Amino acid sequence: MVNWLTLTLISTILFTTMNLLQRVLAVSSHDQRAAAIVFNFTAASMAFAIFILTGAYQNFSLPSSQIAYIGLVVGVVSYGLFERLRFVAAKRIDASTLTIITTLGIVIAFIGSAIIYHEDISISKMIGSLLILSAIFIVPSPKNQHSKKTRSGLLIGLAISLCIGFALMMDKNGALFFSSETYSILVWSLPLLIVIYPGIKVEKLYAEIKIGSWRIILMALVNVLAYATFLKALTLADATKVMPIGQLSTIMTVLLGAAFLNERDGLVAKIIAGLIATVGAILLV
Repeated sequence: MVNWLTLTLISTILFTTMNLLQRVLAVSSHDQRAAAIVFNFTAASMAFAIFILTGAYQNFSLPSSQIAYIGLVVGVVSYGLFERLRFVAAKRIDASTLTIITTLGIVIAFIGSAIIYHEDISISKMIGSLLILSAIFIVPSPKNQHSKKTRSGLLIGLAISLCIGFALMMDKNGALFFSSETYSILVWSLPLLIVIYPGIKVEKLYAEIKIGSWRIILMALVNVLAYATFLKALTLADATKVMPIGQLSTIMTVLLGAAFLNERDGLVAKIIAGLIATVGAILLV
């Protein structure tokens, strides 16, 4: 049986790939909400196909505990807002900057998980949280930082960090109450309602399908597999162990963003910030 560490490392590599693909898709997108709808519908379809083909549907069951559904609602709303805004943020700021900013989510998830699941908080874990927070302030300001577009991108980046923090906080609750496979289906499908509201023209969706082409399919597949392995890891180990190691994707995104996406502005500062965030995440283990 694959252990939690192997699953976490696999999800880390997949999430890094997803971060880079997200930036590529967002830059070419004309309507980010339309892109989000197409992406999430594709990902939800893939998650459902995997659910059926692997026979996981045979273990489908719904818990009777009210706590399970409270956690599900929080998770669905958080993921819905995150998915609605992620392409907007990725359009306005580069992948490495956005990835470092969203490490704030791991701090929120860590503190929340420690409280909700009664997991231990040590001095080293508190230091790790502070390091991650400090890394966000080290991220160099973009050259066009005074533009309205860039400022809004940074603010939206912080907003989706809060969303993903609350969502990650609920993942262990969902994986344990519903099973990781069932919960994965629910949080891929139900947040679509938030992303779609209040509706959108079909022409815009078709335009984004043409622009994204095979890259949307690839990103959706990578994201679904990354999330599935992440959830499985959460069922095998404490959230305060799995989530920090997953943050190795931060420094990996910074380095690969510079190599493949030409994101070299303030590269030294980004690498330092990425390393500090990664060290902070490791201290949270």
